[in-house]
Amino acid sequence: MKKYWEILPVDEKKQQAIMKALHISPLLAQILARKNFSPEETKEFLNPAQTAYHDPFLLKDMDKACTRLAKALAAQEKICIYGDYDVDGISSTALLVTVLKNLGMNADYYLPDRHSEGYGLHTASLDKLIPRYDLIVTVDCGITAIEEIAYAKDKIDIIITDHHLPREALPEALAIVNPNQAQCPYPCKNLCGVGVAFKLCQALYQTLHKDPAELEQYLDIVALGTVADIVPLIDENRRFVQKGLNNIRNLGMQELLKICNYETDTVNTGHIGFGVAPRLNAAGRLTHASNAVELLLTDDKAVAAEKSRYLDA
Repeated sequence: MKKYWEILPVDEKKQQAIMKALHISPLLAQILARKNFSPEETKEFLNPAQTAYHDPFLLKDMDKACTRLAKALAAQEKICIYGDYDVDGISSTALLVTVLKNLGMNADYYLPDRHSEGYGLHTASLDKLIPRYDLIVTVDCGITAIEEIAYAKDKIDIIITDHHLPREALPEALAIVNPNQAQCPYPCKNLCGVGVAFKLCQALYQTLHKDPAELEQYLDIVALGTVADIVPLIDENRRFVQKGLNNIRNLGMQELLKICNYETDTVNTGHIGFGVAPRLNAAGRLTHASNAVELLLTDDKAVAAEKSRYLDA
């Protein structure tokens, strides 16, 4: 079958400006010009480590969420992170449990069973959790759980962190942190669940007068969920992934990369998307996603190796 390729004309002015500003080849400048990048945007796109983080308090209700978490820390209340069984939910859960525990909080997690419960919040699950905890924080879910939040709101405080598109009505949670809700001025709308959880960690560090730069050590987990959830790798997402994959410190991720026969210092988004993520997803599909969360939480090399072999099998 004969094909006729019709190439769109390039904006030569823009191409020349990008070439001069970045000292790159005409072909690369042409590709970037077609993406309608200005020279400044191109510089940031090619050097994501220079991308500035947006203020986490631009996220609607972030102040309420941090105030409640600070109160939970002071009173040593029991906190449950309520996650999801895909890689974004798994990485969100592992990130928040790790950070809250390191801050001295009494944090645990709950993931619904894919087969017996299904996605999101359920009244039966909440009935199990309400007597055991003082605060529930959802990650990667909750924005559409209107009936479930209404059921639980007089029994326990619930903070929702999510990135999925909301319905017209929102749940009556204590706080809802989601860049895609109405009246949220946060400029990066493409965050996935673990990206939103990371912004919560940044805001919490600021609230507790700690240096948010310390959180960079967890960007490998943020990169994992960001790549697996197939969100656009622009703006903050690009920084998460570039910095996270360049410094993989998580023991569980290191062991899983070994099982995949990948070198940690040359890992790329393809390795995550087609090698690491499917093995983590297998937990939620065939057994229970807690197997994947425990892999990302462990600091025992032998346990990490054993769990990696299990997920690989």
